[in-house]
Amino acid sequence: EDSHGKIWLGTRNGISIYDESSGVFVPAGSYLEIRDFDFFNNNRVYCMIEDQRGNIWAGTGNGIFIVNPETKSTSEIRAGGDNLMSVSNNLIYSLLEDGNGDIWIATSNGLNRFDPEENRIHMYFRDPVSSNTLCDNYTVSLSEDTDGNIWIGTSTGVNKFSKKDSVYSWYSISHGLPSNVVYDIIKDGNGNIWFSTGGGLAMKNPDDAAEEPFLIIDELRGREFNIKAVFRADDGEMFFGGIDGMVSFYPDSLKENTYIPPVRITSFDKETAGKRLRVNVYEEEVILSYKDYSFTIEFSALDYTDPSKNLYSYQMEGISDRWVEIGNRHFVHFTNLSPGKYTFRVKGTNNDGVWNTEGASMRITIQPPW
Repeated sequence: EDSHGKIWLGTRNGISIYDESSGVFVPAGSYLEIRDFDFFNNNRVYCMIEDQRGNIWAGTGNGIFIVNPETKSTSEIRAGGDNLMSVSNNLIYSLLEDGNGDIWIATSNGLNRFDPEENRIHMYFRDPVSSNTLCDNYTVSLSEDTDGNIWIGTSTGVNKFSKKDSVYSWYSISHGLPSNVVYDIIKDGNGNIWFSTGGGLAMKNPDDAAEEPFLIIDELRGREFNIKAVFRADDGEMFFGGIDGMVSFYPDSLKENTYIPPVRITSFDKETAGKRLRVNVYEEEVILSYKDYSFTIEFSALDYTDPSKNLYSYQMEGISDRWVEIGNRHFVHFTNLSPGKYTFRVKGTNNDGVWNTEGASMRITIQPPW
């Protein structure tokens, strides 16, 4: 819908505009009485936006078409040539006008930015020898957060591009995304950024630290969504289309689990002379012989909303001060520790990744043979 209330429809064969008088969609060229609309014959339209000057930009499989409904002027942008107004590829998946009035263009081979003051297009590509770069040239979706950062969905994760310092951040499944294939990105009414992917739906608060995990909607884990199938209604309801249908919800209705779970050491088993023996975990200190050549410690974060999502991290002081993240595994095994004094510490989360940083601890002494 444009600023005048007209409904524009992008199809596999061009653009149509809804004619309120007849109640049907009419080809845009006929509706606007613009004869020079041949560009759209047999052209599939992937995206459309209206810029601050009232121009309608349409991204297609054969470049970009721009039309001003008031002046009836038209122009085209395509790949190729050495001019400053060409794009890196003609397959245009997404268009975004940022707060500065620049137009960002996601293509199947590179990211582009049109600067209206310079009247030129800048191109951005993945640099395999740099860490400050696009994660993939195959860019399919774009969004801008409240701080002016540009989020770019690709086939190998998502980038956040900071316009202030020209720095890229790269997020993937290792940061909590349900899939590296990011089909669409959209901002909700609270400023949170939502990602529809090849393996589910995820959300991130852009103000969170980079290492903060994405919130994954468990009910939609594993569901494959689709490109150009997102919408936010005026009342805040979010719609996401996928290969198995559509889902919709109000983000405010999704409550994060903020409960900080107690963490307990639940069992301690030692192996001596081939036998497995249980040790009392309620003692202040566990005393072992040098003959107790291996032992296993089990622990639990006491939140039962979805225990398979509870995460753990442990430290064995006396071996290393480093915390070791072990995912949802709730035990750790040690073998052939030298005689000495140790302190075992463990931290855990609930199903939404809220940590109990105090955790639980146990002192362990392994006695020497003399």
